[in-house]
Amino acid sequence: MFKKTRVRQIIEQLQKNLSDWEISGVLGVSRNSAARIRQASDERRKEWDELLMMSDDELCHFFYPDKFKPKSSYAPADYAYIHRELSKVGATGALLWEEYCEKCKNEGEKACSYPTFAEAAKDIPSAGIMPAMWSINRALHLKPTGQVRQ
Repeated sequence: MFKKTRVRQIIEQLQKNLSDWEISGVLGVSRNSAARIRQASDERRKEWDELLMMSDDELCHFFYPDKFKPKSSYAPADYAYIHRELSKVGATGALLWEEYCEKCKNEGEKACSYPTFAEAAKDIPSAGIMPAMWSINRALHLKPTGQVRQ
């Protein structure tokens, strides 16, 4: 398992001008890990002291930006479309979630739950969309084509 504290320890050893092989032996890490950190800091032109002032989390995100991204097992939703639709009269988050679920079902993908869908959509900034539109319960509902259901 990857340990965030190892990045700081590797930087401290690199600061002492140890080779990648020596760091590997001292810390029990891969020579490639030391080489990757050395190369990334050189490419970004960061000094060792500047790097050591960062927190462990910042260091990990600096050297391994993709390593700790959460991976979703759910089909992605088109939140730009969702926000456009929410600006229309009669559209609610629940209706858009049902539309998303239907699309996922047709494509054979796994849809997320409504709370997950709603929270993710709220986190994405959009101008002119009132948060209350997620909870409005109206008698009129929009079809995906934009026509009003009776």
